[in-house]
Amino acid sequence: SDLEAVRGSLTALHEKEVSMLQDRSEASESRSAELQRRLEDEEHKYQSLQISSSRVKADLQNEITELTGNLKLRAFEAERASLTLEEVSLSRQQLDAEREQLQRQVEVLKREYYS
Repeated sequence: SDLEAVRGSLTALHEKEVSMLQDRSEASESRSAELQRRLEDEEHKYQSLQISSSRVKADLQNEITELTGNLKLRAFEAERASLTLEEVSLSRQQLDAEREQLQRQVEVLKREYYS
């Protein structure tokens, strides 16, 4: 009877220990499932950010390409304007020289006429 009481006590203790271990196992599985879900959520967020980053990078690259093209075009236009300015300046110098020569000729002709 003492032996049965000890045996019963050990059996109850063993059952309680098994129950506690099962509870801990279930809690661990629940925690593991929660962490797995959070990991998957974070991975989805990371993938979304990568896609967004790729889009922004592509948009910026397109903008850089467009701006570079515009810059080259404006540099070409500025060079063309500079060359045109040089041509106009040379033409003006030639015309000024021609005008001065014609004025001198007019003065000579006036003096000859009035002399």
